[in-house]
Amino acid sequence: LIHGGIGVEIKKGRPNSVQLIAQAERYCRFDSVTALVLVIERHVATHDAVVNGKPVHYIALNKLWGIAL
Repeated sequence: LIHGGIGVEIKKGRPNSVQLIAQAERYCRFDSVTALVLVIERHVATHDAVVNGKPVHYIALNKLWGIAL
């Protein structure tokens, strides 16, 4: 959790999209979380969304910059 209640989760590899969405839903249940950023190494079939009234942003490193970790 960083300034302003923004939650940041960093995942290595290509996480399961169903589990990733479920985790985002769990985080967004907390009143202290105002938004969520999920940074993942490899792109998965997810897109930015609003969960429990809070914005959730997915950033896939290899899709944006071709980073090989």
